[in-house]
Order: sequence, then structure tokens, then C-alpha cells
Amino acid sequence: LVIGTGIIGLLSAVMARIAGASYIAIIGRNTARNNKAIEMGDAEDVFSSKDTDLINKLIKSSNGGFDKVIDTAVSEDTLNTDIMAAVSGGKIVLVGVNYAKFPILSALIVGRELNIVGSIAYTSEEFDDCMALIEKGKIDLEKYASVPIKLEGAQEAFERLSSGVNQDVKILIKP
Repeated sequence: LVIGTGIIGLLSAVMARIAGASYIAIIGRNTARNNKAIEMGDAEDVFSSKDTDLINKLIKSSNGGFDKVIDTAVSEDTLNTDIMAAVSGGKIVLVGVNYAKFPILSALIVGRELNIVGSIAYTSEEFDDCMALIEKGKIDLEKYASVPIKLEGAQEAFERLSSGVNQDVKILIKP
């Protein structure tokens, strides 16, 4: 399970596929990006974080929960979704950064013996591995970038990117 349909979430789905995940689902709040995630084809299912029956749908679609959850958004809602969607003994990787304090379902973490870890960057070995995957054509970076724009259009492009309703995930600026 991947939480987030931004560039990190979409590439997390790609890496899960390359690593051999048998079922990948993505959760996003931006409908346009959710549609883009479906179009990309790296997940079997894409769910809206706004769905009031989300947890039940996740449990059903995964036949009981997810072994691994990658959260690229990290908020109170997403973290508690992670906890409820993970199987006993599952691993939750927090990739997104949030400085806010919020309550979590600690009884479920303990009761299910969940392993929650954080990941902020990459090692030089991981960087080399990713470059090799790109070189071999296993990751197509061009499909993630919008049409390149000129520097003069950067402000408008970033506003579009952060609007919450646009499908763009990465914008390339050509000076």
C-alpha cells in the first residue's frame, strides 16, 4: 500500500512492483492525480482518501491487509490508515515529513506488533541501484514530468502543481 500520489508515492509504487509486490494499491486525495496513478499502471487499485469506507475497501482488496505500507504524506489521517490497513507484523515506512503532533492508534501498533520506521533519503548504493534501473529501462522518468516550461511560467506552474486538483506530479523548467 502506498499513501500519496505525488512523485514519491508514484515512484514508490514502481519500486514496489520491481521488488516483486503481488498487489499494489495507492491512496490519494487529489482526484486528478488518482486518475493519473491509474493511467501509469503501477498499481492495481487507486483509492480516494476521502472515501468514508476506505479501511473496509483496503482490507477487502488486499485479502486482509497489507504486509508493507509506504506513507509519503504522513498526517494524522494517513498514519492511522496505515495502522488499520497493515497486517499483524506488518511494516510501515514513513517517508513524508510532518512536524505536527497528532494522536495515533497505539493499541493497534502494539497489538498487531507493527514495525514503523522512517526514511528520509537514500544511500549511495540505493542511488546507484536506481540509476541502474533507469538505465535498463525499468523506470521511465519521462512519464512523470509535464511538458517542460520556461522560467517565466514557473510561478503559474507551481501554483498549478500545488492546487490539489491538477494531475501534474513533476514540472521541468528549461531556462
